[in-house]
Amino acid sequence: MSAWEIADARPDFALMAPRLQKVHMLGWICRARGLDEQYAGEHKVAMLVRRIAHELTNISKIMWPGSVQALQMNARPDCVVGELGIKAALLPRTWNDASEFVQTHRERAMQSDVPLDDYGWADDLRCPAHGDARQVLHDAQLLVEELSARRRHPPRRRSPPPSPPPRPQVPPAKRPHVRRTRARARLRQHQARPHRPRPGGGRGRVARRPRPRPRPRQVGPVRQQPRRPRPQGQLEDQLGLDISWCDGNPRKVQAQCESIARRSYDLVLIATGFQAHTIDGILARAARAGGVPDARVFKGRPLACIRALARSLGMQEG
Repeated sequence: MSAWEIADARPDFALMAPRLQKVHMLGWICRARGLDEQYAGEHKVAMLVRRIAHELTNISKIMWPGSVQALQMNARPDCVVGELGIKAALLPRTWNDASEFVQTHRERAMQSDVPLDDYGWADDLRCPAHGDARQVLHDAQLLVEELSARRRHPPRRRSPPPSPPPRPQVPPAKRPHVRRTRARARLRQHQARPHRPRPGGGRGRVARRPRPRPRPRQVGPVRQQPRRPRPQGQLEDQLGLDISWCDGNPRKVQAQCESIARRSYDLVLIATGFQAHTIDGILARAARAGGVPDARVFKGRPLACIRALARSLGMQEG
C-alpha cells in the first residue's frame, strides 16, 4: 500500500460513482492504518500513513464521495460497518480486520435493484439505446454552437464624451492688454475682501486659554470576580487521578516520552484540540512502545476524558 498506488488508480477513481469511491477510500485507509498498527513505533511507516490520509482527504474534497469517518484521527475500526451500510454480527476490532471486512463485503455494499456497470453507475433501461457515442457528441456540439450563434449580440459601443467648447482666440496684438485687464480684475477682488483681525491683536501669537486641570477620579470598592477552577483541578477531582501536564515545548515533550518509556505513568491522555499532529503522533508512539494505554480527549473536558477512556478500555458508553 503506497501513495503511488492511489495515484495510478486516480483516473479510474474519477469515473466511479460516489458510492463506489467511498468503498475504495475505506479500503485504502484501513490498509494504511493496519500497517501503522502492525509496525507500531516505526517513524517511516507512521509518516507514510499520514501522507496517505492527507492525500485521501484532498481527493475527497475534490470528488465529494461523501463523509468518510475512517479518515478522522479518533475513528475506530468498527466504524466501517456503518460506512458500508450493512449489518454484521462480529465487529472488527483492529484496522487489519476492518480492511478484510471491507474487501469481503464490497460486493454486498454495492448491491442495487438495477444493474450497475463497472464504475458503479446504474443504466436506465427505459432510455433507448443510442448509436455511436462520437456521433452523438458531434451532433450535440453542433447544436450548442448553433444556439450560441443565434443569441450572440454585437458589443455595445459607448459614445465618446462631449468635447469642451473651444476657447476664443485672442489676436497676438491684443494679448498684453488682455493680461493686464485680468490682473487688475484679480487685484480688485482681493482688495474687496473684508479684513479679519487676529484674536489677541497684532501679528504675534494667539493667546490661548489655560486648560482646566482634570479632577481626580473617585474610585469605589472593586468587586473581585470569583476565579474559575482550573481544568487540572476539575479532572483530578472528578476522575480521581494525579495528572502531570505537558505543553507543546519540544524539551518537555521529549522528557515526557522518556518518562512514558520508563512506565512512570499509568495512562496517557492526549488533548488533540491543543496539540499539533506531530506531537500527537510522538506521544502516541511512545505510549504504544512503552505499553501504556493512551486516549485522545480533544480539549480535555471531563466528559470527553470519560468517553475516551471508555473507548480505550473497551467499555460501552452509558
